[in-house]
Amino acid sequence: MAGPYPPYRPSGAEGQPFPAPSPYPVPYPGAYPGPLPPPVGFSKPPRSRKMLWWSLLGVVLACVLVATVLTVGGNRTATVGFSDSASKTAIQNYLTALSTGDTETIARNNACGMFDALKDRKSDLALARLSSDAFRKQFDRADVTSIDQIVLV
Repeated sequence: MAGPYPPYRPSGAEGQPFPAPSPYPVPYPGAYPGPLPPPVGFSKPPRSRKMLWWSLLGVVLACVLVATVLTVGGNRTATVGFSDSASKTAIQNYLTALSTGDTETIARNNACGMFDALKDRKSDLALARLSSDAFRKQFDRADVTSIDQIVLV
């Protein structure tokens, strides 16, 4: 240890180290005296047919669940209609709100559709004001030219 003080070393009388206490009252005898006994032969428990039926039921339920998710989730892209032009317009409106300082529009976009349900909007509007200030310090304005890919989550 660095410093003017030496490390703490516990010791007994006259600086002698403490003897290590033994967990056994007598010295440990060592290895097993003589050859090891033969292993005990346990019989295997009988397998019941209930376990087999429960396993098959679990597999069938898992297959039904996967099939349901695939059939219901497969039509998701058909019901949600995002087009490139609608997406470009929405993104451009958000960027315009950032550059002009429209805190209401920024807060609505940040709340993801929950803005009308909020009772206290002060924190959301303060965050929108800070986001707008940071955006205006970096950019004068921003224009959406193209969208690479629309990812549905």
